[in-house]
Amino acid sequence: MNILFLTAEEQKVFEALPANLKEGWQVEGASLVSERPEELTVRQGMASFDQPELRAACERLAEAKEGAAYEKAMHSLDADAFTREQLAEIFFVLGVDALTHFIAYVLSQLKTDEDMELVSALTHIRSMLSEVNASQS
Repeated sequence: MNILFLTAEEQKVFEALPANLKEGWQVEGASLVSERPEELTVRQGMASFDQPELRAACERLAEAKEGAAYEKAMHSLDADAFTREQLAEIFFVLGVDALTHFIAYVLSQLKTDEDMELVSALTHIRSMLSEVNASQS
């Protein structure tokens, strides 16, 4: 069984999905601990983006916090152009809150089993980031 770590709001979206997309997935509740702004600033300084496109994508996502601006930033992100390691670095720099917005966006656009696998990977990354944040509080 595959596990998704979803917030209460994300669980509502998941429950509204067609049965064929939900099949084989187990949902566990996610209790999130976000980073403090100064922690995200330190992470941005630590990032070693090896491509200008990667830094630009991260900056666009960081500036667009929610709503239409975030959706526009998401549409401009070509996730296939980056490796998993590069995407992990983006999410490490952006933190739990930005990753939550990204998950909500992917859930709202979800159409295939591959999309669901992406959501699963993202929720696992977010869960690990949140655990690290909780251990530092």
